[in-house]
Amino acid sequence: MLLTFRRYLFNRWGDLLPSSCFAWRRFVLRLMGVNVKKTARVNSGFRIYGSGSLSIEDDVWIGRNCHFYTIGNAGVKIEAGSEIGPECAFDCQTHKIGEKDHRAGECVHHGISVGTGVWIGMRCTVLCGNIGSGAVIGAGAVVLDDVAENVLAAGVPAVEKKQLGLN
Repeated sequence: MLLTFRRYLFNRWGDLLPSSCFAWRRFVLRLMGVNVKKTARVNSGFRIYGSGSLSIEDDVWIGRNCHFYTIGNAGVKIEAGSEIGPECAFDCQTHKIGEKDHRAGECVHHGISVGTGVWIGMRCTVLCGNIGSGAVIGAGAVVLDDVAENVLAAGVPAVEKKQLGLN
């Protein structure tokens, strides 16, 4: 509960300075319980909700207005060298389909892992467990299933469009 309150309180603090004030934003993120490395660059408009963990490794770029919805023991981990386009959303919870009188059934939690060197385009929604290292997610995609390493995935829902080279 305390972590959720801190995140509520500090969510807008990261916006007080220009987008290029990455050190200030890392400081605010640490106050919110986020494990963020020294060379990570998080832009303004960043929001985190819930009590789950968020880990941002070295040389990660997170564009403006990205939102992370975490819960309990389900969190998000972004590995080194990944780049997240603006206005992306990551959600660690969903519901099973319920009965006809209440379709949003039992809540289900799951962690999200973004591998090393991943590029996620603008306005993507990530609802899956894993995006493999070296993958590219096309702008506007909705990721519902795991994405393999070194592939281009795009669309709604995101599907593999092409295998990418290893160099």
